[in-house]
Amino acid sequence: VMTAGTMWVVLPRASQVVADVPEVPAPALTFVAYERSAAELTSLYERRAATLDPATREVLERSIRTIDQALAEAREALERDPSDIETRAFVESAYRQKLDFLRRANDVAMLREM
Repeated sequence: VMTAGTMWVVLPRASQVVADVPEVPAPALTFVAYERSAAELTSLYERRAATLDPATREVLERSIRTIDQALAEAREALERDPSDIETRAFVESAYRQKLDFLRRANDVAMLREM
């Protein structure tokens, strides 16, 4: 209801909201968007990679493997202790770096297409 610049929003009680949320481990829930973005960028890179010089492609893919390995190890540590704020921050930072790297790899490959 809106009157004279005032808006009232009806929200369900907190107990109703919590009951409707599926039980998903916090780390898995937190990183879904990162993983989805990484998968999209990886798919795009894979389609464009054929245009790259083989040596350049090897360097890029070796770097991606290194990032993936570091992420896997950090995710394992976070699964063991989900309350570890520093590890969570490291994982989030690593995902952001991976996305940035994949964007740049795609830019390199796209320039080769021109």
